[in-house]
Amino acid sequence: MFLGYGIAIAIIIEWWRRRKDRFKDPTASWMTDFVRDELLPVDESKLSPEAKYERSLKRYNRQWRDKYGSESIYRVTTIANLVELYFSQRRYYEARGWQGLVIQIMEFNGVEEDKLASAYEKLAVLELHMGRIIEASLSHRKAAVIYRSVQNFRALSQCLISHFDTIANRDMYDEAMAISCELIEVFEILYGPTSRQLENHLLQAEASLGRDKIPAHRRQMLQLLISLHISEDALGKDHYAVAGDLRRLSAFFATQGKIIAAADLAERSRKIMLLNKVDGVDYPGIERDLLEVADWLEQRNQNADRTVAFHMRKRADRIAEKRFSKGKR
Repeated sequence: MFLGYGIAIAIIIEWWRRRKDRFKDPTASWMTDFVRDELLPVDESKLSPEAKYERSLKRYNRQWRDKYGSESIYRVTTIANLVELYFSQRRYYEARGWQGLVIQIMEFNGVEEDKLASAYEKLAVLELHMGRIIEASLSHRKAAVIYRSVQNFRALSQCLISHFDTIANRDMYDEAMAISCELIEVFEILYGPTSRQLENHLLQAEASLGRDKIPAHRRQMLQLLISLHISEDALGKDHYAVAGDLRRLSAFFATQGKIIAAADLAERSRKIMLLNKVDGVDYPGIERDLLEVADWLEQRNQNADRTVAFHMRKRADRIAEKRFSKGKR
C-alpha cells in the first residue's frame, strides 16, 4: 500500500515538473517511460550494453535537470550522447526529438553560433534519414544562415554541399539552383574563381540537374575552367596557353559584372606573358621586367617561386652592372 502511494506521489511530482517545464524530454508517453526507467526494478545484469548505456544516460539527464534546471547547458552533452546512441540504432524518430531539445537548450543559453549551426546540421541528417526532405532542407538553411553570419565560409561550404546533395535529385530545381549559386560564391571566396572545387561543383550540378537545365553562362564558365585546368596539367601553370585561358576567363567574368575577379585574372595572365618574355634574350628595359616578375613570384610563393625570383634579381643586377660599365667606357 505504501509502495503504491509512493509511486503515485512520484508520478504526480514528475507530472507537475513537466507541466511547467519549457524544455520537456521528448517521449510518446512520459508516464510509461518514467515508471519503466525510474520506478520499476530492473536486473541490469540481463540488459545488453546498449540498454545499460541508454538507462544511464537517461538517469544522468534527469539528475542534471533536477540539480541545475531543465534549461541547463550541462544537459546538452548527455542528451547529445543519447542522440548518437539512437542514431546508431536507427531509432531516428527518437533521436530527432532529443536533437530538437538540444537545439532548444542551446538557443536559450546563447551558445556559440558554430556549435548551434552544427546542431542544426545534425538535425538535418536525422530528418533526411526519416525521409523528411523539406524539413531537412529547412534545417540545412538555418545552419547555413548561422555560418554566413559569423563568416565561417569553410563550414558554410560543407553545409551547402550537403544541402545541395539533399535536394538536387528531388525535383526541387529552383531551390537547388539557388544553393548552387550560393556555393559558387563561397568557393570563389575560399579558393578563388579558377579553383578545381568550383569546377567539380559545376560538373556535379550538370550531372544532378541535367545539362539542359543549367543556364548558358554556367555551362560556358565550366568549359573555360576545364580548358584552363587541362592546360595547366599538360603544359604547366606558367605556359603561354594558360595565359590565353586566363584572358578568356577574365573576359567572361567581366561580362558577368565580376570586375575584381576579371582584373585579377587579366593581371595574372599579363604576369605569365611577362615571365615567358624575360625567359628569352636580353632586351632594353629587361631589368625592370625581371624585378616585376620576381616580385610577383615572391608574392605567389608556390613550389620554387622564391628561388626563381632570387635568380631573376641576380640576373637583373648583372645586366644593370653590364650596361653601367659599358656606359662608362
